[in-house]
Amino acid sequence: MGKAALIFLLFSMKIAAQQKSNDSVEPYLLSDKGSSRATAYIDSNKIAETENYIFVTYLDFENEEYLLKIKRFDKLNNIWSKSITIDKVKDNHGGGAIVVDSKGYLHIVYGPHVGPFYYRSSKKSGQIEFWDERIPVGDNMTYPSLVVSKNDKLYLLGRHSISKGPWGLYLFTKEIGKQWSDGKELVRSNYIFWEEFYTPDNPKNLFVKNGYTRWNKSIALADDGTIHITFKNYEFLPRNLNLEFTDKRNGGSYLISHIFSIDGGKTWYSGNKLLTIPAYPKDLGLISGSLNSESVKANHGISNVTLKNGRIPYLIFSKEETINSELFLAFFDHGKWQTTPIVNTGDENITYYCPASISFDDNGKLWVATTSIEKDKYNREGLWGEEQKHSFISIFRINQENKIDSIVIPKIPKPTWLPAISHFSGLPKLIFTHGESTSNETKVCYIELGQNSW
Repeated sequence: MGKAALIFLLFSMKIAAQQKSNDSVEPYLLSDKGSSRATAYIDSNKIAETENYIFVTYLDFENEEYLLKIKRFDKLNNIWSKSITIDKVKDNHGGGAIVVDSKGYLHIVYGPHVGPFYYRSSKKSGQIEFWDERIPVGDNMTYPSLVVSKNDKLYLLGRHSISKGPWGLYLFTKEIGKQWSDGKELVRSNYIFWEEFYTPDNPKNLFVKNGYTRWNKSIALADDGTIHITFKNYEFLPRNLNLEFTDKRNGGSYLISHIFSIDGGKTWYSGNKLLTIPAYPKDLGLISGSLNSESVKANHGISNVTLKNGRIPYLIFSKEETINSELFLAFFDHGKWQTTPIVNTGDENITYYCPASISFDDNGKLWVATTSIEKDKYNREGLWGEEQKHSFISIFRINQENKIDSIVIPKIPKPTWLPAISHFSGLPKLIFTHGESTSNETKVCYIELGQNSW
């Protein structure tokens, strides 16, 4: 393709994006060496902020190595720092979760795809150049979720894997000056219960090789100290349970749930029910879906959890059906979850699905960055992973009627995906990945949302 043709193609793509939205924004390029999962996953906070600085972390790929990077934006001088490599990681699942404590020190957990998490903290407040030695946390872990309390206690949530056994959701904690706690298993997959599908005349019915589960979990701390954890439950089902919502691996996500603790993690509830830990899916209160996987029609996706006014949990979830996907808003009110469809008042040719990333701004407005696709390109088998290639990021606010305000599509060609919005006060910030999901030559893009976005 000639240079003139290439310029015309890019210009046409930008115009098409503008026509499908009420406005559009020009992203800032953080890196052009992004990995195939540069800003993954919604489990992990990718942006931290203080009064003077914004910090972003992402995963680059250089010289055949996956490198955990961080950059700092100086608000006073309106300038980005150079990128700093924190560590080399195992593969494209090794990205980090980052928080900043009350004194401005950074804390990051990263590294494994079934292995120990690694934890590091910055040596100086507000600085990214120098870090303490890494400390291993847990074993056979993947997907870190990290939050910090007002008294600088760290809470780390991750998925634990075990060969030929149930996979679990583990919580670790660390207080100032102390070591990380041993992991506490909160929830387990259904693996041991699938044995009932085994029959001596057809042993292949038990197709499940292990307790593989994908939670897409996230964690938030309310102002009163309540720990909120939300997650979906994706797992492999037995061969003879080939249901409407399952994928080509015979796996699917048939429920969205929430557990919480009001005593620092000693006891846990789901809905009004006190849980015996570790809990199984059958023990959980549901936001959406069913405990009976055979009655579910749509695969479920989920966003991170965020807190309105520092106390009320909100999330977004999707029901991905065979030919379309619907997006829903959910919030926890007086001990019960309320859900409502998010009405698309923009381009009706666009359908939304998760992963999505959400955050409230200082004015109490909920911002959503969700994965999108044109309806004629919709294919439930191609919404995620290596087959994903038609997706793009849509950004919008939810108004008082739970409808979409203005839709913003970043000025960048498709595909764009893996949104990670800041879970902090002020104007929300967003990073996302631009490029094919099979490529280790993606771009990492940054947008500050707010008045300048509209």
